[in-house]
Amino acid sequence: MVLPGGRRDPRPVRRRLGTRTCRWQRWLPLHRRRPLPVSGGCEEDQAADWAARDLLAAKPAWILGDAADVLPELPGGSFDYVCTCPPYRNLEKYSRHPADLSAMRWKEFADAYCALIAESVRCLPPHRFATWVVGEVRNSVCAIRGLVPLTIAAHEAAGARLYNDAVLMNTLGTVPMRLGNQWRASRKMGRHHQHVLTFVKGDPKRSTAHLRGEGAA
Repeated sequence: MVLPGGRRDPRPVRRRLGTRTCRWQRWLPLHRRRPLPVSGGCEEDQAADWAARDLLAAKPAWILGDAADVLPELPGGSFDYVCTCPPYRNLEKYSRHPADLSAMRWKEFADAYCALIAESVRCLPPHRFATWVVGEVRNSVCAIRGLVPLTIAAHEAAGARLYNDAVLMNTLGTVPMRLGNQWRASRKMGRHHQHVLTFVKGDPKRSTAHLRGEGAA
């Protein structure tokens, strides 16, 4: 399946323990947007491993396409969970294609991003969770854009409230090498974390009961 900007390999729509799970990402390769697994291209291998361990109730369906086109065609309330890590606008640029989220200017990015969030929430029935892993981005004068609050506001406008938030610590990588100069020059901190935001559409207790298979949603 698909949702937020740029490379290869489709995400699976997974039915785990009888539950339909959407893992979406919208990326752009040679033509328009295609999904790229957050886990670095190993989604199919991971699904095969889960199937071998009897963790999947059905074979995953792999849907390839532009989320802006695919999501509106899906029936409302047809998936039980959304999990995605979308592009953080131009923090990593995947192409110069105008349909690539990472190539868009901030306003058009924000409009497209919020529209996708609204569609993803529509695809959830009442009493379900959605998880988005996002990071912050800066503008041309290095001020923080506010991608995290934008993500929260778009979900709330679509009918899903922020329920849990956590910080995902990434490897330091080159942050220690870059930090000294940028801190001395402008007091700009080094970032090596992402925000894990979980939203609930409806009642969290009923959503949890559904995950446990306890009665109808």
